[in-house]
Amino acid sequence: MLSAAKSLHSHLDTALSMLAAVKEALAQAEPEDISVNESIVSIFLLSNNELSVFLAKIQSLERIYSELCRLMDISTSEYPLKIIKVEAGSLWVKLFGESKIITLLTDMIKSGVGYLHRNYTREGQLKSIPRQVEQYEAVLNLESKMRELGYDTSNMRESIKKSGVVIAKELSTLLGGESVVIVNEQTFSVGSAVDRLIAEKSKTLLLEDGEDTRPLS
Repeated sequence: MLSAAKSLHSHLDTALSMLAAVKEALAQAEPEDISVNESIVSIFLLSNNELSVFLAKIQSLERIYSELCRLMDISTSEYPLKIIKVEAGSLWVKLFGESKIITLLTDMIKSGVGYLHRNYTREGQLKSIPRQVEQYEAVLNLESKMRELGYDTSNMRESIKKSGVVIAKELSTLLGGESVVIVNEQTFSVGSAVDRLIAEKSKTLLLEDGEDTRPLS
């Protein structure tokens, strides 16, 4: 496991250096018809280039946006999620939509990827986001984020619970297997988790070596 973690760490270093150019290119793509009620989010996922995976992740973004619009009673006809730029290979997409929804969508992605990377397993796998109400709310903080945007959520808790299940499922699809994610030029990397695993494993090996050492008779 230690060698696999070190190999992944080396791969991440290479990927992160490449992403500096991606950040600069993303910043240059701006829409001309964005209104005062709309905002932009840029997302880069260091994903594989299988078409089915690419499409599933794009669909998950759309479903999260639509679910948040439904929850917050915002018309997707009036404020559809629009693509400014999209490239395959790695998933590189820049989108815009209704400002409050984009704010929540961005927060959900950041919270989701933060949870996945913090819970990087000893087997070198990225877990999925839990769908039980208490667990996903602790991860996503959807209700509290809505209150921060000025929504009275006291009569919305059942709707929030139902939406939370949908969002957790789609975030797991969107972020599943992603070791590096960039959201609005903020980079999230599993590298920190790999560093932790390497340190823990190295400490264990040192302790085991110490226990095996016997004084000469």
